Amino acid sequence: MLWWRRRAAPKGESASEETSGAETGSSTPAVTNPRAKIDKSGLYDLAQVKRLLDDEMIECMEAKGYDEAVLVSNIKILAGTIAVAAAMFSHFNPWEFPGNRNIVLGCVLLYGACIGSINLSAYIWDANAMYVGRLAAKAKRIAKSKLPEKVWVSTRLGEKGSSIYRLTIRTSPQQSEGKVEITNGYEKYFTEEGRFLATSFQTDLSDAVSQVGSGSKKSN
Repeated sequence: MLWWRRRAAPKGESASEETSGAETGSSTPAVTNPRAKIDKSGLYDLAQVKRLLDDEMIECMEAKGYDEAVLVSNIKILAGTIAVAAAMFSHFNPWEFPGNRNIVLGCVLLYGACIGSINLSAYIWDANAMYVGRLAAKAKRIAKSKLPEKVWVSTRLGEKGSSIYRLTIRTSPQQSEGKVEITNGYEKYFTEEGRFLATSFQTDLSDAVSQVGSGSKKSN
């Protein structure tokens, strides 16, 4: 998992701290992790908003018992490393051209094979998902098959200049039928001051995960 996906809580504080409307005397929905706040100007920064929502999605999936499947990602990193090494060796090998043309040709072919495998795996196995989760064994026993064993989650924000945050959950990489979608304006999950309404987001995500195994199609 990439380091920037995690939001560490300050020492001595819990990331699950909650502030509810009943406690504060207001009608504001419950807010999980009150420190998750962005400036008002940040509400117009779609990259910042998407990162916060994606981080929360990963934390919610892990709370449900999913572990991120990193095998394909690790293979792609290895293939990328080999491709870079081949490209550098083709330029900085100790032999002169044209005597080293076979070596250069081999490096080019190796580079192409590595890049092709990365693109192919992203399409076939990852399905361009930003998160692939596998249900842990302990969670399987608790859930008793109510949750899908493996999920592919992709997210988009700001398509065609809109404020729609689209989260799609699949149970197979190329699934077209039975996938579950959450489609909401991201403003639903933030107050005017930029406070993140995590409970609202968690509720939508939990409902979607519960339905994806049955093949229901959802759009909030």
